[in-house]
Amino acid sequence: MVIWTDTAQETLKQIHDYIARETKYYANRVAAEIIRTSKELANFPNKGRQVPEANRNEIREVFIYSYRMIYKVTQNDIQILRILHQHQNIDFTSFTST
Repeated sequence: MVIWTDTAQETLKQIHDYIARETKYYANRVAAEIIRTSKELANFPNKGRQVPEANRNEIREVFIYSYRMIYKVTQNDIQILRILHQHQNIDFTSFTST
């Protein structure tokens, strides 16, 4: 089962809204691809690579367009933790205990 954190859901909305200022077509396309990729993780949880900054095997990421979808693999589910632009930095100490 794939579970989205509130932070990840809000970020996806912000990404969509930002792109939609220029073109709703691409905003919908990017959002749909991010959602589709997240659903694939239920069957292929190790699809992504280990996030180098996190240095933990269960914290992984996949790249979709210019975005990083960061997720955590647990025994019971996949947790979508963050969606970031690929050039955006993140402080993993804020959620490594998640």
